[in-house]
Amino acid sequence: MEKFHLFNNKPFQKKEGCRATTFLEEKPFLLKLPIKSFELAIWKVLIGQYNYHIFIDNQNYSVPYEYIKQK
Repeated sequence: MEKFHLFNNKPFQKKEGCRATTFLEEKPFLLKLPIKSFELAIWKVLIGQYNYHIFIDNQNYSVPYEYIKQK
């Protein structure tokens, strides 16, 4: 714990202050953690169509021509 305090209070080399003072300045702007935890994305395997698009959730997205007929 002592090294932690020494490191946080060590002055910056190229600007005024230290990590501890910078944290105290920014602390009022921090937001609370979200109540809902992070949700992982759902991955789908799609094939590029001849019109250079893939269709996801009723929406077309462009893909490079190299992906035509590719997963």
